[in-house]
Amino acid sequence: AACEFPEGRSPQELWATVLHGRRCFRRIPPQRLALDDYAGGDLDADSIGPVEAGLLEGYSFDREKFRVSQAAFERTDWAHWLALDVASRAWSTLGSQGIAAERDGTAVIVANTLTGEFSRASLMRYRWPYVERVLRSAAASRLAEPDGDSWLRALEAAYKAPFPAPDEDSLAGGLSNTIAGRIANHFGLRGGAFAVDGACASSLVAIVTACERLAMGDIGCALVGAVDLSLDPFELVGFARNGALARELMRVFDAQCGGFWPGEGCGFVVLASAEVALRQRWPVLAWISGAAMSSDGEGGLTRPTVEGQMLAAQRAWQRAGLDPVDADYFEAHGTGTPTGDPVELAGLAGLLGDSMPRQPIPVGSIKAQIGHTKAAAGMAGLLKAIAICRERIIPATTGCEQPHALLQGDVGRRVNVRRQPQAITHDRPATVGVNSFGFGGINCHVVVQGADAAPALALVPGTVALPAMGRGALPGDLAGELFCLQAPSRQALAALVKQLEQRAKTLSRAQLADLAYALTVDDQASWRACLVAHTPQELGSTAAQAWASLLAAGDTTRLIADGYGWSAPAEKLPAIVLLFPGQGLPLQLHTAAWASAFAGLADSATRAQELAAQDLADTAVVQPLLAEVALAGLALLRAFEVEAAAVLGHSFGELSALHGAGRIDAQAFRALAQARGQCMRDHAPSGAMLALQASREVALALAQVHGLDLACENGHQRHVLAGVAARISAAAAACAAQGISAERLPTQRAFHSRLMSHAGESFVRHLRAVNWLPAQRAMASSITGQMFDGSEDLNRLLAEQFVAPVKFADALAALATLGQVDLVIEVGAGAALASLVEAAHPGRALGLQIFGASLAPALLALGACW
Repeated sequence: AACEFPEGRSPQELWATVLHGRRCFRRIPPQRLALDDYAGGDLDADSIGPVEAGLLEGYSFDREKFRVSQAAFERTDWAHWLALDVASRAWSTLGSQGIAAERDGTAVIVANTLTGEFSRASLMRYRWPYVERVLRSAAASRLAEPDGDSWLRALEAAYKAPFPAPDEDSLAGGLSNTIAGRIANHFGLRGGAFAVDGACASSLVAIVTACERLAMGDIGCALVGAVDLSLDPFELVGFARNGALARELMRVFDAQCGGFWPGEGCGFVVLASAEVALRQRWPVLAWISGAAMSSDGEGGLTRPTVEGQMLAAQRAWQRAGLDPVDADYFEAHGTGTPTGDPVELAGLAGLLGDSMPRQPIPVGSIKAQIGHTKAAAGMAGLLKAIAICRERIIPATTGCEQPHALLQGDVGRRVNVRRQPQAITHDRPATVGVNSFGFGGINCHVVVQGADAAPALALVPGTVALPAMGRGALPGDLAGELFCLQAPSRQALAALVKQLEQRAKTLSRAQLADLAYALTVDDQASWRACLVAHTPQELGSTAAQAWASLLAAGDTTRLIADGYGWSAPAEKLPAIVLLFPGQGLPLQLHTAAWASAFAGLADSATRAQELAAQDLADTAVVQPLLAEVALAGLALLRAFEVEAAAVLGHSFGELSALHGAGRIDAQAFRALAQARGQCMRDHAPSGAMLALQASREVALALAQVHGLDLACENGHQRHVLAGVAARISAAAAACAAQGISAERLPTQRAFHSRLMSHAGESFVRHLRAVNWLPAQRAMASSITGQMFDGSEDLNRLLAEQFVAPVKFADALAALATLGQVDLVIEVGAGAALASLVEAAHPGRALGLQIFGASLAPALLALGACW
């Protein structure tokens, strides 16, 4: 499948738009249609009124790729090029294997109405004789002047200038049927190529037609698509006169529904018989179990009927052999009109007859997000239905603020809107009914089921078989997936990684979660590998690198690299150390994706987001925020049963480490973080800090010369000075003169300097209220630079920490008393501490980067732990 819809340039992007409830509407730009010309006036019948639309943005067609001449490109409606492009994307997802053998039995069916606005606008060129006659009549006196004829010829040239001169490409470029013919010609498909026009139901008419031809055995495969690029006055004025255009906001199944806003786009799917799909090992996205059409018969051409709606739906579910009461979701046509919405709701409720579902079946429409894409609308709905079946998530209904009155009564007990997304938890294949209707009284209904409704496809054969595909456990719009592999030997593991590289070539983005979920692992000692990837291409390249490193391993038993890692069977449990950072890096929070991916982080994600909305220059805000980041990181590690041997904190991270060591509970940790930040805000003067790349001796000399304090001893030529801002500026200038790399840190306080003494004294009263608990794991302290043994006075040390330097290098060295440290994980928003460790011990340190823009670092760290 492939598509180009507003904020949905692929099925995966379209699904993300659906899940996030995005409303992709904006004003139509004047270059496309000057709405001000249709704002009303003496001829109100020609007005459109205020309207927004779901528009494609940034789309371009690569004519050289498709070997299209400049002349043909200019004289052909853009609907042709968009359809050819998207059809090519859909067809190419199958890869080269088996395509040639199926060309003779593959049909092309394209849903379209009236081609597109571009060819329709070009018809104005051919109407010049009419325009000329009108002008001659209206401007007879002007034409009688000596230069009258020249004036008319100049007017003709200006009138025709925007439109290309007609040639042999003009006719074919302005017809609807030739869209399908062009696609069949490009791929050499011989199963028939034609367009269907069922008005706004055209997409599902094309699907039903293809299904019927496949069922008869007339073809083995069909490239079925829909395209609509038609936002011109002919349709918009017509819809406005019909009362179908919303004037304020597009609402669907809402008490105030007043019409739709238009949209545009294109989508294509490859439909195949089970025989062809299984033989060619094509990836199955979903199964169409039933599809049917009906007509309203008596009644208005533009007003749907409940009876006609029910008839199409009943036929489709009967053909599927399924009970509609078991539907998980209805993707409705959802025009948002006062006429259409009640009819459709009544029709869907009537489909269930006397049956009463355990809970109302959710109903919604993608039109509320991307607009009414007319001929392409049903295709967008079908792609949404496929995603629902694959991801097993029912999205919230978008565009309904106040449910329609029908949903308050008997209809609402059968079908209704949903406020929040919901997982599909039953064991049956997910099932969605897709509904559509159009001008002329046509109705269509299609029943879609998840890929697990039929035998699973065989995976790439090899000596080590990959597990069967499974359903994804998480929403598909996440920034990466973790793939865990294990095998009895290094050679077998390399073969499995090579298979993964090959399999990646056939995956869609949505299938990444399926495959990652299917790669079940156990606790047996074995060679293991983990890979993190966001796209199939990234998975393929990462797997290739992992495979090469396994082959070249020699005597190496473990490697952690960018995006992957592998190891030999371990003789003992690895020693993992957790690092907790201080107030150093600016925080960029992306909590929604993390809370969606890992349910246990929801509480800290909410608290962190609330804090992030406040003044991040305030230590009373930032330090509680750091605490929430640490708590989220620990919750993540705890959920995956990662057990640390020791902990170490840097500056504020000392509190985080004490919690990680079990010395204080979460409530006390949050309270101390809040109190520490308030004491610094209220009792410490402003100051500044300067990070140096220099030896400890150089840093101490600079501090002495400029009246500063050595605030952080990080090791590896990395130290930090703190003090009065003017003196920091002088030290920075001296560093520049001496060629010493120095960077001023983004802080308004001089942490770990004598300027913090009053703040430390005020913190003591808060420490006295703490109930310190026995340690649950070892802890190295960056206050003392040594391992804690249980006899230390924590109240005194934490108060002195305000003015004492951070002895991170010494504390890191003290961890050597534990023996071999196998893996160091920074539990914070960045990876600065991990990079310090990595400088001395390559391949040993990783950062979770909690609430960062990508899940990939955390996934790699979890994979490395495994």
